[in-house]
Amino acid sequence: AKEINRSGIQNIGTERRGQQLIKDGCHYTRHATTIIPMAYPMGDFDNKQGVCTDLVIRSLRGIGIDLQVLLYEDILVNPTRYRISKANTNIDHRRTRNLKRYFDAHALSLSLKTPKEKPLSWRAGDIVIMDTGVQNGTIYDHIGIVSRNKDHKGTPLVINLWAIGSQLNEMELLNGDYPKIVGHYRLFHPFYYQASPVSIQVN
Repeated sequence: AKEINRSGIQNIGTERRGQQLIKDGCHYTRHATTIIPMAYPMGDFDNKQGVCTDLVIRSLRGIGIDLQVLLYEDILVNPTRYRISKANTNIDHRRTRNLKRYFDAHALSLSLKTPKEKPLSWRAGDIVIMDTGVQNGTIYDHIGIVSRNKDHKGTPLVINLWAIGSQLNEMELLNGDYPKIVGHYRLFHPFYYQASPVSIQVN
């Protein structure tokens, strides 16, 4: 169990914003894989383009959480956590491995078992990190948001931008075969961290 304020959990707003982004339309492009200069805070580029992390960043901004700021500040305070010599507001928050390190420290870490194995551990709006098996230097190479919608077996779909050329959509990614689940988190708003905590079971 972990002490948090139950009212601070942000799942409903995160998932709703993800669904809206699907309606708005966004494609995974090669340009989006590069380091793109952007403003700080709330920096972004063409919202019709993105990579998998941009979905999460934009969804959370819709409920008042700016990962660009949170990552930058956490890297400055805890550089060894990220193994980064100099923080970069253009790219650090757009790398899945960095988001995992942030979530490990600041979000609720949940079961890595599939929804079929442990259905009560999964909720729409949870954030899931996956290993696609691509040899790119990290097993933390894909991220998405658990959807309220389910497949024909009752397994939640995942809102995500899968690969170059794909469109933001929902996919069957939690069946346990492929990809491998390597991170599963539930976020609560930073302003709720110290407010009226209650004990809940998260694993």
